[in-house]
Amino acid sequence: MKNNLYKIRAVADTEDDIFIDILIPIDNNFLSLHELILEAFNLNKMEMASFYLSNEEWDKGEEITLFKMEAEEGFEGPRSMEESTIEAIFNKGYSKILYLHDFLNLNIFYIEILEATQVNGVSQAQITHKLGTYKPKEFSAELTLESESLKDPVQDIMDEYDEDDFGGFEELDEDLY
Repeated sequence: MKNNLYKIRAVADTEDDIFIDILIPIDNNFLSLHELILEAFNLNKMEMASFYLSNEEWDKGEEITLFKMEAEEGFEGPRSMEESTIEAIFNKGYSKILYLHDFLNLNIFYIEILEATQVNGVSQAQITHKLGTYKPKEFSAELTLESESLKDPVQDIMDEYDEDDFGGFEELDEDLY
């Protein structure tokens, strides 16, 4: 039995050519696509991520969130990955989607449907081709005074303290107030 599939390409936003091609059943949800992207690009599974519907210019549109979000009763929040199927989104005319992972570091991927196809024996999303190795962006909070780039400016500020006369008071210039 042939399964209806989409062939999708996910391209990393880097200077190097890094991408994966995916075969995914059309009835899979975006959560399965998210999990495949995490695995393929070696992304941190503990970070937040979202898909964004996009146009031909890759503008960010409606968000598909990792979890269902409801701000208040009666308010429909954005769609969640679990409730949104690949088929439903692409049948609405969208062929391009942005994927943002880790909102602090912004690992960005451009996802585009290449074709709809039928293949025997494919019942789960799978990677069919991979080019390059992606190194996820990571936050580095290592700011130390031992760093050569910070040592001189910080020392200059500290040296200014010795130059100032904090023991006495200066007369206020009434013309300035």
